[in-house]
Amino acid sequence: MYEYRHALVRMRLGESDRLIAKTGLMGRRKLAQVREIAFNHGWLESESPLPSDSELSLAFGGRVPVQASTS
Repeated sequence: MYEYRHALVRMRLGESDRLIAKTGLMGRRKLAQVREIAFNHGWLESESPLPSDSELSLAFGGRVPVQASTS
C-alpha cells in the first residue's frame, strides 16, 4: 500500500504520471489506472484526507491488511 499512497501524494502535488514513473515507483500504465481510481474516489483533492490502507486495498483489489496478533 506504500506505493499507492506515495503515488497519490505525488499526484496531489501536481506531478505527472511520466515524472512519477521516472522515480521507479511504478509504470505509467499503472499510474494512469491509479489516477483514474483516485479521481473517481475524490482522493486527488488536496483538502480531502488520504485514504486508509484498508480503503486503498479495497480500491486496488488487494487484501485487507490484518492487524498483527501478539502472543
